[in-house]
Amino acid sequence: MIRSPHPAARRAVRLTAATAALTFALSAAACQLDVDTSDAATTAPAARDAPQLAGTWRSVGYGWALEARGARIRMYDVTRSGCTPASVFRAHARGAAVRLTATDGWGALDAVAGRRAGSVVLRPVGSVGVVTLRRIRRPPARCDAAPHRDQRATTRALTETFAEQYPFFARRGVDWRRTTRALERATRTPLPPKQLFELYRRALAPLHDAHVSLLDPGSETEWTGRRPDPHPLAPADHARIQQIVETRLGARLRSFANGRIFYARTHSGIGYLRIVSFGGYARAAATADGSRRDAQVLARTLDGILGGADAPRSGLLVDVRENVGGYDALQLVVAARLTATRYLAFRKATQISGGRTPRRTRPQAIDVVPAAGRPGWHGPVALLTGRDTESAGETFVLSLIGRTPAVARIGETTQGVFSDQLVRRLPNGWTFGLPSEIYTAPDGTVYEGRGIPPTDAQPVFTPEDLATRRDPALERALSALGGR
Repeated sequence: MIRSPHPAARRAVRLTAATAALTFALSAAACQLDVDTSDAATTAPAARDAPQLAGTWRSVGYGWALEARGARIRMYDVTRSGCTPASVFRAHARGAAVRLTATDGWGALDAVAGRRAGSVVLRPVGSVGVVTLRRIRRPPARCDAAPHRDQRATTRALTETFAEQYPFFARRGVDWRRTTRALERATRTPLPPKQLFELYRRALAPLHDAHVSLLDPGSETEWTGRRPDPHPLAPADHARIQQIVETRLGARLRSFANGRIFYARTHSGIGYLRIVSFGGYARAAATADGSRRDAQVLARTLDGILGGADAPRSGLLVDVRENVGGYDALQLVVAARLTATRYLAFRKATQISGGRTPRRTRPQAIDVVPAAGRPGWHGPVALLTGRDTESAGETFVLSLIGRTPAVARIGETTQGVFSDQLVRRLPNGWTFGLPSEIYTAPDGTVYEGRGIPPTDAQPVFTPEDLATRRDPALERALSALGGR
């Protein structure tokens, strides 16, 4: 697992439980997979029937193969020429689903029968999409052989995974073929682990992608990409920012959800809601049950804020300038409290294969659905964003673009990373993460790499403003909502 400042907030495609039962509509290209239909039923199983997992499966996108024998399921990370054993899961029935729990603590997932015969749908925790499995006759032949664990095999697994799964080389200005050739030359002679790690880091750094990461669990060496920042925040800056905000609001911020959510109301009736992550709300490990508890804590928190004595009266200011991400499902819970009308939040598709003509799944449409019967705010909303708004923080921004009345977005352009993070294992025991999904705004714009710009650009947490205890973006947002 890749760690982050808020460990439960980093969105990864670690397969755990319980999100909305959406089903991939596959593109025609997806149907070119080597799928065994000889034993498929003529109609898909009824929704109440648990899927029959015995046999071998291949994911549509994501590069997984799964082999189920009884209650034991082995997952493999598969590339064009390689196959690395990943987690082992134990299966047990839970009504219409089969719960798969990793024996190594990697996570859990629910498997349900797909709409199409011979398919199974995996429901990842916190994601608003799903992973579709297709039955195949046998595991890829390369999965039968003992895996090579030398540096050349490790390098090949890294370069092939990025070539097949990463959708954004052109957008981020990186020639991956050239990078691959350089890595192959550099690893012809074995390198010490520290030098190999640095070699990989230098190869990945030009992507400037906060969803690209590398971890050596043996030495606990880790690295995560990032867009260049001329003035990154220091740990001490966060406490100073809170003091500046409280002084301007004229109110003390109350802390909720394990210190991830803060709220206050100004004397003029504007509610200020600061969300630093979309996860980590419950005091529990980041497990399937922990995710369920996160959702429960969030619901109670929003009920208390939006339905309490200090609920907004004249406007709501939502601050996600320091939001490190989390789970899409949780950010949609917040967005659902801010509308009385259903509307499109965004679309997402998954890369199936790379190359000059990449293949992708047909995009899934993700809606914001009003939270009927729960306290909410449907009046004026202003949203503060910044360069440290990332991942689920950015999909939250996407989810508010289609809201009516329109949300005033004030501050800086966001980080530019949206996809769930696909976590893979390397033959030498290291792990790495990368994005493999493409998120599209309601108007068709892809903001990956560039970030979502504000409608009203204002400086955010510059060294000069922190030194003089100023917050121009906050001032502008309060003014936009009629505050003084």
